[in-house]
Amino acid sequence: MARPGSRINSSTEASEEICVASLSDYQAVVDIDKHVCHGLDRLPGQFSSYVDGPGVQGYTYKKGGRTVGFVSALLMDGGLTLGTTAGRLAPDCRGSGMYGRFKRRLLEQYDSEHPETLHYTITVDNTNNKAETDTRLLAKFARVLEKATKVVKLDVEAVDMSRQKPPGTSIRELSPSDVHAMMTRDPEHLRHLFPEGRILLRPKWLPFRIMAENTELVSDHSNVFVASEEKVSSEQKDPLFPGELLTCGGYYRCKRGICYNLDMFGTGSTQQVRAHVEWHVTRLAGVAEDCNAFVYIVYPQDLTKSMDEVTAGAPFQESNIHYEKELVLETCLHSRDRKRSSTDIRHHACWRTTHPITAITETEGPATSTSL
Repeated sequence: MARPGSRINSSTEASEEICVASLSDYQAVVDIDKHVCHGLDRLPGQFSSYVDGPGVQGYTYKKGGRTVGFVSALLMDGGLTLGTTAGRLAPDCRGSGMYGRFKRRLLEQYDSEHPETLHYTITVDNTNNKAETDTRLLAKFARVLEKATKVVKLDVEAVDMSRQKPPGTSIRELSPSDVHAMMTRDPEHLRHLFPEGRILLRPKWLPFRIMAENTELVSDHSNVFVASEEKVSSEQKDPLFPGELLTCGGYYRCKRGICYNLDMFGTGSTQQVRAHVEWHVTRLAGVAEDCNAFVYIVYPQDLTKSMDEVTAGAPFQESNIHYEKELVLETCLHSRDRKRSSTDIRHHACWRTTHPITAITETEGPATSTSL
């Protein structure tokens, strides 16, 4: 095995290849690391969405014929932004610079083949220590969004399926046409929900700009949007979304049971937060049956006090998963002096990396979190 930072030479070392992933790579990718995200890894249950779909392409990294790395790339914002997610590297390959070479090669390729793509974005959590301390990373990436997170376990049997929503609250489930209308709105009219002009959604774990081209990308098959109806301020709001709180929930099967992603946008009273959480928890209880259930909540930091109150006690239980916040980082993809690649990955399944490539990502490989 090459020493960390040493040159990769195909004449003396096993070659490293980047290959376009397909559904047939499922088991090889899952086997890369079976201890991702504390057992809440979303990739095994949603693998197809990370290798196929609008703007989506998955990539595997192979060393000596063995699949040791994976990342999913997504062109969003009408092709203006590239995001990567679900990244992972085999534990025995970390510390060798391999993940950096992997990511750098992909960025060079997208830079060369998609001149219309201007931005590159990633989402990281507080378990990625370099995200806030690596000066080289911070010099390249701007922080564009930050949200608080909490993971709680749900006692399904303790959920009161007949419970009415808290008094003084009014919420409604958005229809597909409502979601389309939201994504085609002037972002300025939705600043009360999306102050940064982005909607950060799991399971993709990427920030989508409010624009029509992203409608299909935010409409995951299990995602349901729920909006508050109360207009609590005379301040001008969008007439379709007069309330100050919007949530989106979706679920997936994972190693530990079912994980429900609950993304919250805007603000609101503790009663409003409770109404939304209870709506989604009731939905989760209806599909969790006899398996373990977890709720992964992502919310604006000013809702922390309300969230702590709402999730205290039954039917919620503390989990041993301590995610506290998520950061969205973004940089310019194009670099005039970057060496362009002549290899077209759209027509060739694999290409070899037999020359050193400097890593520009903030980590060589996520140990417990998949994002980069």
